[in-house]
Amino acid sequence: MLHHIILCLDEIEAEIGACTDELDTAVCDQLNTHVADMRSILAGMRRHAAAAPIPADNLLLIRGIDAAAAAHLAAKGADRFAVIANWTASDIAALTGETIEAGRISRQGWIEQAAILATGALTSYARRVGEGEIACLV
Repeated sequence: MLHHIILCLDEIEAEIGACTDELDTAVCDQLNTHVADMRSILAGMRRHAAAAPIPADNLLLIRGIDAAAAAHLAAKGADRFAVIANWTASDIAALTGETIEAGRISRQGWIEQAAILATGALTSYARRVGEGEIACLV
């Protein structure tokens, strides 16, 4: 449920950014401040709600993520589809480097795929992996 609220906050931020011509800058700033406050509250809830660890998602279901990239992401705390689905540009910049080259994440649509998988739905690639048709295409 928390990841759904975070997705909604992402949409709200996008809408605020899209209507800057209609809204006063001070109003936009105030709305963005409220969104940031809500994100902070949710972050606190996540810390307190983690009584039992949630198993990692199978990141190999995302087309373009191989075992090395999955291990790198897990080491950085990105082992859930919902986490990847909510990455910002700064998150992506922090992850690119020796294991994941710049541009790979957006070029291969990791965030979009993760958003679908986070809802419980399957992408066509994930369905093919699940059926054993393909092991991992990169």
